[in-house]
Amino acid sequence: MRSILFPCVFVSFYLFAGSGLVAQAFDPTLIEDPEKTEREKREDAERRQREKEEREARRKEAMDDYWIRLNPGFLLSSTSLTISGQGFRSGTDATMVNRRSFGKPDWMLDMKTKDFPLTQHWGVHVLAHTRTFDLKYQSYKETVTADDGSESSETVVEDLGTRMRGYYALTVPVVYYNVNGKEEGFRFGVGYGPSVVRLQGSAALDSGLTLAPLFLAQDRDTMVRDLQLNTLVQGSINFREGDPVYGSLLLGLRDAGGLERMGVYLMARGDIKTDITTLFLIHYLTSGQAPGNLLLTPLEAVGAVGLANLNLDFREDFAPSYFIHGEYVWKRAVIRLALGGPIFSRGGFRYSLTGVILSFSVPVRF
Repeated sequence: MRSILFPCVFVSFYLFAGSGLVAQAFDPTLIEDPEKTEREKREDAERRQREKEEREARRKEAMDDYWIRLNPGFLLSSTSLTISGQGFRSGTDATMVNRRSFGKPDWMLDMKTKDFPLTQHWGVHVLAHTRTFDLKYQSYKETVTADDGSESSETVVEDLGTRMRGYYALTVPVVYYNVNGKEEGFRFGVGYGPSVVRLQGSAALDSGLTLAPLFLAQDRDTMVRDLQLNTLVQGSINFREGDPVYGSLLLGLRDAGGLERMGVYLMARGDIKTDITTLFLIHYLTSGQAPGNLLLTPLEAVGAVGLANLNLDFREDFAPSYFIHGEYVWKRAVIRLALGGPIFSRGGFRYSLTGVILSFSVPVRF
């Protein structure tokens, strides 16, 4: 009996356990439905695509739906100031430049309004841009004679002991062209409008006429009077908006110690540097040479040399300015190459202030 019972129990246990294993191995819930899985993958892909398109639509709407776009960033710039005489001063020029083509990087912040489309590609916006400058070198033409006797002209950049500094702020309507008809991508524009210009400093005119009082004056008082008159007539001094200390010293130049005080102030302001021309003139004025046998103190000589240059200290409002630029706009960045600046006439001279600007900015829209 036991011999028969044991095999039966063993067989029953095996069948029960085996049936359980078979049922677990063929559980329909563990088998993926290929058709349903492909459908779900396709639906997920379509949902992600819709979400991406919705985000892109919201981003483009945000790019178009603003009134002001600020452009904070940094730039490389090259600035030059050309001063050309007009009327009886024709042929008298001075060009102030940077030492290198592009100076060190500087921070920038300009502003533009939203675009006002005229067609799909053309439109108008208003741009406000501000630049400061500090020019310590002058550029001039020099005639070079070769060994064979032929002559040629070359441009020389040199420190002539002069300095011009200031700023300009322009606000110009810009007509632009978008290549792809959208704000993103490449565009170029041309603008023209008013600007505010501030100039302060001195420049050496290539004609050398301003140096005449130093060499032709017969006595000290005559030289001081001629320097004062030349500065008031040839330069452009605004006593109301310019440097009040400089204006006061200029009006009191013929007082006792006036020329010496002017020399001290010009040195403190950084308008006088020890270049070869300045050192020669100082030596000439302090050595009692003919024709006037002038014998000035070193500080008086510094003041006389500073006043012998073209001296400027004024602010010009509503100066006409132009601005030409090409830029590429990404989602969160703008790179721009621009050329522009004020061009205006004042006091018998024509001033052309030109800036070449390469900038990178991250736009902020409001």
